[in-house]
Formats: sequence, structure tokens, C-alpha cells
Amino acid sequence: MPDSQPNLDFSKLNLDRPTLNAIEQLLNYIELLIHPEQKSEELTYLYKLKNDLVQIKSQKKKVGSKMVAADVRGLKHAFNAHKVASQETTGISSYLLLFYAAECGMKFAWLRRNNLSTTNDIADSTLLSRDGHNLNIWKKELKIPASIGYAPAFSLDVGGADLEVAKAHQAWRYGIRMNADKEKELVEWLEKIYNWVKEEINR
Repeated sequence: MPDSQPNLDFSKLNLDRPTLNAIEQLLNYIELLIHPEQKSEELTYLYKLKNDLVQIKSQKKKVGSKMVAADVRGLKHAFNAHKVASQETTGISSYLLLFYAAECGMKFAWLRRNNLSTTNDIADSTLLSRDGHNLNIWKKELKIPASIGYAPAFSLDVGGADLEVAKAHQAWRYGIRMNADKEKELVEWLEKIYNWVKEEINR
């Protein structure tokens, strides 16, 4: 063991996560080679390095990965703005904006109904992380009348398999053509959701 331990500062190296994982695996292997009773100084130094790595990995996971919080005022504004914009264009751009109008409106209605200020206040994170675009889940959460029904499945021109509404915004965003009849049904459903939210807002 050298007289002085090297002063390694991983935070200054701007290492990506795969490299940090590789270093962590290496340190874990080195730890197995050190006898815990005879090499206490080495273990102390090793544990410090491993702890530094854990903190850096945690910071990298947090930076840029947290969803932007939306508040009720912003959601209400987006609900109206997306709808207006959808009426000023046609085709997939119009449908995409209508989808986002419906999504923002449903989230606004849900926050207001639950007396919450922003999406950061939602306890069940899966409503945003996993089900953020799944409008059927939001319809269920809001107990929207059965007369409106759930979003019809759609299919692509190529592939043909039925897909759920959560994926519709991707198809429209990337210009992937849908089956025309099913696309029409889905757009009509989104209009119904928009109208329901509009009535809910005005109560």
C-alpha cells in the first residue's frame, strides 16, 4: 500500500453511467480480494470510493430525469391553447394537438377535483410515469360517464395490430399512418373528452 492514498475525485471526471457502473464493479471485485481483518485502511479507502460513486450515480439519475411539474393554471391554458391550435390546422397535426388538449384537460380536472396544485403533488407516480398518455386510465380516474365510453383502439396501415390510445400521440407525432376508419373513431372520441372537460371546467 502506498504511503499516501491517491486523492480521486470522480465528480470532476464527468463519467457517464456505464463507466461509473464499470468502476463500481471493479471496486466490488477488489473488495473481495481484501481480507477484512488485515486490511482495514484499504477497506476504509475503498468504501469511501464506493460511496462517492453511489452519490454521483444518484445525482446523474436525478439531473434531467425528473418530469416537469404542471400546475392547474398551466394545464387549463394548455387545454384551451392546444384546442384552438388544432382548429387552425388539419390532419395529423390537428389530431395530435387535440390529443394533447384532451390530456391536459383531464389532468387539470383531476388535480382540481383532488385539491392539488401541481402534478408533483400526485402521490401515485405511475399516473404520470407509466400512464401519463393513457387517456383511458385518466377517464377511469375521473369517472367520466359510461356514455362516452373508453377510447377505441386503433391500428396502423402497416402492421394491423390494435394499439391503445396511449400510443396514438406517437403515431401522429411521427407521421405513422393509421387505419383511416379507426383514426376517425379515435378523433371523435377525443372531441367527446374535450367537450366533457370543457363542461367540467365551467362548473
